[in-house]
Amino acid sequence: MKKPLFIAFISVLFLIGLLILSCESAYIKGAKLYIAQNNFDKAREQLNKSVEEYPNDPTGYYWLGVIDGQEGKWDEMLKDFDMSLSIGDKFKKQIDGLKESYFNDFLTQGINRYNDAVNLLKDKDVDENEVKGILRHVIATQELALKISPESDRPAEILSRAFLLLGEQDKAKELFEKLLEENPNHKSALSVLGNMYFEDGINMDNNELLKKSVDYHERLIEIVPDSPRALRALALATYQLGDSVKALTIFEDAVEKNPNDVDLRLNYGKILYETGNKELAEGEFRKSLELSPDNKPALRSLARFYVVDVKDYQKGIEPLNKLLELEPDNPDIWELIGIAKANLGNREEAEKAFNKAEELRKATP
Repeated sequence: MKKPLFIAFISVLFLIGLLILSCESAYIKGAKLYIAQNNFDKAREQLNKSVEEYPNDPTGYYWLGVIDGQEGKWDEMLKDFDMSLSIGDKFKKQIDGLKESYFNDFLTQGINRYNDAVNLLKDKDVDENEVKGILRHVIATQELALKISPESDRPAEILSRAFLLLGEQDKAKELFEKLLEENPNHKSALSVLGNMYFEDGINMDNNELLKKSVDYHERLIEIVPDSPRALRALALATYQLGDSVKALTIFEDAVEKNPNDVDLRLNYGKILYETGNKELAEGEFRKSLELSPDNKPALRSLARFYVVDVKDYQKGIEPLNKLLELEPDNPDIWELIGIAKANLGNREEAEKAFNKAEELRKATP
C-alpha cells in the first residue's frame, strides 16, 4: 500500500529538534541526524539505546513512532506513541498531528477508491476482479484508519459498505464484533452492527435479528444518549418489531433533543403518518423542508401526502413544482402533477403531465 508522505512535516520537526539539541542525549542527537538523512535503520539503533538507558524519557519513544510511521509499521507506531504519552505529554501535540495526518490520508484513500468501485459497477461490462481489488484496498485503508482513530464513524461506515459490496457481510460482523470484544463501548462497532442487523431483520423478516439491532442501539444510546442517528435507528427497529407507541416516544424524545435534524424529523413524520397521525406527520414534513428546502425525500413525502392521501391537490402543487426543478426527468413526479391538475380542473395541463410521464417511462431501459 502506498504510504502517505509527510517529509515536510518531519523536516519541520527535525529543525525544531535541532534547536534543543544541546539538551538531549547523544543517542537522540545521533538519531535525529540519521533521520535527516533518511537512514532509519541507524536512527532506530540510536533510539533503542536511548529508551533502554533512559526509560523515563518520552523522547526516544516519540521518535521511534515517527520512524515507524515513515516505514508503514502502524501497530508499532501506535505502540511507541502510546509509550511516549504514558511517560509524559511533552510530544502530545506532535503525536496528535501525525496521527490526524495519517488518519485523513487513509480515510480519503478509502472514500475515493470506494467511489471508484461504485462507479465501475454501473458499467455492465465491468471487470469484477478489478472491482474486488479496489474494495480490498478500501478495506485495508479503513482498517488502518480505525486503528489510528478507533471511535471514528466514517471509516467504519465505508468499511461496512465495502464488505457489503463484496458480499462478505459476515466478515464485517466478525470484524466489528471483535472490536466490541476489545472495547465494549466502541461506538462505531455498536452503530454498524445495529444497522446491519436491522437490514438483515427487514430483508429476512426476522424479529430475532431486529431484536439484536435494538440491543446494539440501546447500548450505543447509553454511551451517547442524544445521538440523532442512534435514536432514529432504535426507533425504527422498535417500530418494525410492532411497538409503535414506544417507537413514537423514542422519536419524540429524539426530536426534542435534536430539533434541527432533518432526517430525524422526516422519519418521525413517516411513522406518524403510518400510525394515522396525519396532521402531526404533515407538521414534521414541513419542518424538514424549513430546515432543508431542497430535501427530496421530504418533498416527495409531502407531495404524496397531499395528492394521494388527503386529496388537497392545491397544496400538493407547491412541493411537486419544487421536485420538478430537482428531478425534471422523474416520471412519478409528472404523474402526481397530472393527478393534481386533473382534480383541480386543468385537464390540458393534466394531459401534458401524463403524456410526459409515459414518455419518460418508455425512454427508460
